[in-house]
Amino acid sequence: MVLTFHHAIADGMAGIAVVEDLMRALAGEIIEPLGTPDAINERTFQAGGFLSQDGFDKVAMAIPDEATLLDIAERPLWRRFKDDKVSVGTATLEIAFAERLREIARSNGTTVNSAICTALAIAAGMREARRDYTILNPVNLRPVLGLSAKECAMRAIAGTLTLSDASLLNFWALSRKFGAQLNELRKPERVQQTNRALERLIGPRCDPRIASGLLGTLGYNAVVSNLGRLSVPDRIGDVELEAIWGPVGQARLNEERFIGVATSTSVMRFIEATPSYQAPLLDALIETLLKVCED
Repeated sequence: MVLTFHHAIADGMAGIAVVEDLMRALAGEIIEPLGTPDAINERTFQAGGFLSQDGFDKVAMAIPDEATLLDIAERPLWRRFKDDKVSVGTATLEIAFAERLREIARSNGTTVNSAICTALAIAAGMREARRDYTILNPVNLRPVLGLSAKECAMRAIAGTLTLSDASLLNFWALSRKFGAQLNELRKPERVQQTNRALERLIGPRCDPRIASGLLGTLGYNAVVSNLGRLSVPDRIGDVELEAIWGPVGQARLNEERFIGVATSTSVMRFIEATPSYQAPLLDALIETLLKVCED
């Protein structure tokens, strides 16, 4: 079964909540309807107390004006729907290795997510002769806004890894540096300042090309969306969950790569989606992770 969501209303974590509800319904349980969520801007300001005009001005200045975004939206960045083909590949790591990766990452002052991103960048460096590799990471805003798992609020932030011939030897230092970039962008004050800047730019009646222009400004090479260890149970009643693969998606950019990671039923699963004319990197990513975790 493939569940499809639009990021305007759901992210990967919301998709997992739907999977659990579906299992409960199939097991004969009654699923109570959800309430109407607050508007995100109302929630953001309720979580306030950390706004600064100076910080807001800096964020606002970093976002191009409407005319520039419309110009970017018209550039040849996008794939056509007609005859478009996407290649999908998968890989798995046993839970014992996933736990080892987590322990080693923590001992090196970084995270599993940063390690996965670093491994992807190094794989791209070797296979595609890349020196700079920009990765977009979703950010779960639920903890910042006091939302439950069944509500949805997410943001995407981009970090860049600068590679060298010694990148594999410096793997954990690169991972720490990348994680520090993301942590700075995840700070609640930075999130709220960005929200305010975007609210000025994107309204209910704005030109939809502005959203395309915003995506185009990010200039990312790949998206890595790691859901971590999922809380959804393996079995509800007589309904058993065999596996969850995802999340995965495509923004229809000419060059893009989406890596989704989810750990459930004692396995860490990876899924990669790329335009069919791009060579896959998932095998090289996994090989790099295995290499840096060797004794």
